[in-house]
Amino acid sequence: MIVKIFLAVAIVTITAMQSRAQSSGKDKNVPGRFFKAPSCKIPGFKIDALFEIINRLPAITQPKGYDVQERFTISTEGKVYKARLSIPLLNPPPLHIFINDPQQLMNPQSILFPEETRSLQLPEIFSDTFAITYKKINGVNVGTGIHAEFNSNLLLHVLNPRHSRFFKPVTKEQYLRFWIGKLTLDINRDSKQLEESKSNLKLMADNAALKSTIPEIEKSITAFIKWISYLKAKKQQFQKRLDGLSTDEKKAPAYYAMYTDAPAMIDQNGKYVENISGHLPYEPAEDNDTLNRTPLYNFAKDPFDPKLPKTAFQLIIIKDPFSEGKKNRIKELIDKEFYPLLNFKDIAQLMYK
Repeated sequence: MIVKIFLAVAIVTITAMQSRAQSSGKDKNVPGRFFKAPSCKIPGFKIDALFEIINRLPAITQPKGYDVQERFTISTEGKVYKARLSIPLLNPPPLHIFINDPQQLMNPQSILFPEETRSLQLPEIFSDTFAITYKKINGVNVGTGIHAEFNSNLLLHVLNPRHSRFFKPVTKEQYLRFWIGKLTLDINRDSKQLEESKSNLKLMADNAALKSTIPEIEKSITAFIKWISYLKAKKQQFQKRLDGLSTDEKKAPAYYAMYTDAPAMIDQNGKYVENISGHLPYEPAEDNDTLNRTPLYNFAKDPFDPKLPKTAFQLIIIKDPFSEGKKNRIKELIDKEFYPLLNFKDIAQLMYK
């Protein structure tokens, strides 16, 4: 049974001011209010211990010019428990701390063909994972990177002491098989649409008011037949490429390429082309392609240690609420009184237990 637990709990929430004076910005020297949340009710999930470390910071328990209300949500879905700690900072967006959620390390905007992968019952394919660089912060290795979804450029702090791999490269064999499957879906869909168009054309032939449009519709149907033939030829091409891969080539990382010669049924002059040719967007790249090739990834099947309890912290991600370079009072507060004083070492000692 899937259980979702939503609790108010300890983590920084520098919230919007309660009164009119507060909403316009409380004086930074005026004491704010600190609201401590109830304890976590899940045995072994060390949320309380994590918040005890966070609550050592004066910026949290002794706020000035803002209020702090601690909140979190927990999900017990899947093989490990997840948590999200939301921190509204006077105004949106909030600062978040994520527990056991590797999706925060990739850009969901880069997911390729989600409908097709679901139809083919294949794992998600994506192309943008955030580069993480590790350095010592307060006595422990902490990863830092930039979250780039919607060009947000939000700073990430990552605790992953065992350097678990949460992504794996898509292989050439996997991507070619996906692409052949995708073309099959496209061909079947377009062929069905073609048959419907032909049936509609027969009905139109019996309608005097529509007879004048039939020649142009016939041209479009002819062009559509050529398009389906083009897709079938592409499918044969990629099947031949797949069949020709050596064992090592099958296991090599896959890339896609965005070519400049996109296929079209109509040319720049508005006329139907005689022969459809060119490359489809996101086609599997050839090794000798000179274009910028983009690598592809799946989520690792079992990135978390199954020998540990579901409640064990195996990944902690802190996502900054403001883009790097943005200047305001709350950003300065986080940079000066949160990250430098946060005891990452003590937090890391809570992990893998």
